[in-house]
Amino acid sequence: MTTTTAPRINLTDLQSLWKRPPFGGESGYNSEGDVLPRVTQTADGVDLNAIWDEMQQALGKWNRERSKVVDLISYWHTSAADAVPQGLIETELELASEYGEPESMGPPSEYLLLGYTFLDFDRAARYTWRFLRDADARQVRAVLDEAFRSDNTTVTRRILDRLFDPEPDENEFGHTCYGLWNGTDGIAPPPTLGKTFTADHTHHLTSGHSTIDSGDLEVCVSHIREHGYGLTDSNEQLICLVKPADSEIVQSFRAGVVNENGQKAKWDFIPAENQPAFIIASGGQLVGSQPPGTVFGLQSVGKYGPLWLVESNFVPQHYFATVATAGPQAPSNAIGVRQHTNPLYQGFRQLAGNQPGYPLLDSFYTRSFGVGTRHRGAAVVTQLTEDTEYTAPVIVRMVHP
Repeated sequence: MTTTTAPRINLTDLQSLWKRPPFGGESGYNSEGDVLPRVTQTADGVDLNAIWDEMQQALGKWNRERSKVVDLISYWHTSAADAVPQGLIETELELASEYGEPESMGPPSEYLLLGYTFLDFDRAARYTWRFLRDADARQVRAVLDEAFRSDNTTVTRRILDRLFDPEPDENEFGHTCYGLWNGTDGIAPPPTLGKTFTADHTHHLTSGHSTIDSGDLEVCVSHIREHGYGLTDSNEQLICLVKPADSEIVQSFRAGVVNENGQKAKWDFIPAENQPAFIIASGGQLVGSQPPGTVFGLQSVGKYGPLWLVESNFVPQHYFATVATAGPQAPSNAIGVRQHTNPLYQGFRQLAGNQPGYPLLDSFYTRSFGVGTRHRGAAVVTQLTEDTEYTAPVIVRMVHP
């Protein structure tokens, strides 16, 4: 037999229930279930406030280090939009005259106004008093470890999504948040080093085949350097971010030898010092020295010509990225990451919950940031596909509140 219950619509009765003391204490007596027990330490005797302080210190260290991969392609700031030169700007002095004053200088036309999005992200950590009573400190700290992983994934994916996606966005002030040069927005890159570009110039390339080859890498080097980034006489380095499987293919490239898709390599791949020992083929001799195992603190497996090869599982399947970087937090890095202007809202934060004196019963982890491209020519992304039209990978599903 099935019974149904009609919804209660007597507002007078509902209001009287609302005014009654909570947890059944209307008779003046509080039962055991009415009182939140004061749990002050974990089962192994660690004070909860000490764990809270430890978490705050760990968050401070985390915000200083962050992910080394995204740090090399990003610049963190607080601007909603910036006017940034999009290449190596060359200007000359005027020929001086005896009586005339020189023309005043103004912002070069090569500057482009670039916007940055801004979103808030959060997760909650909730513990019951019984859990804290019976758990040891390691179980409590495990939640912080999960929060760190979530934050790293959130930041990394959104920076990479901006790098790989050519579609522009718009922030709350109406500023356009561009991707790399895409050949579809009608904006031509400014002339650089005597070379001019047309409005269909793009840094979102397709390889024409499903496997990486030496020609793909060499095209990326050319695309970046022709805009004045990653030149041999600059302090920038060229880094190729690849999946480990594609990295193994690149490590087989030898100068003058045909590799994948019938391409003949321009350079030898040289393993880094942290890689296993190797024998130079045909009794040859290594000219120069092996590259170190890190570039700006990021582990590398070696170099193909000027390209540092860095393996990352964050790179989408069937794609790779080539970026010019002067190191972490360099203004010339390709992607800008916008934080709140108020320092109290910057970085990865842990907020106490609603229970005074019980910060671990209810706490919240939050990160507020947004992204946009600063230097549209400082990076190239390549899709390994036989198609001729670039399709952006699905890295994150952006959900706007």
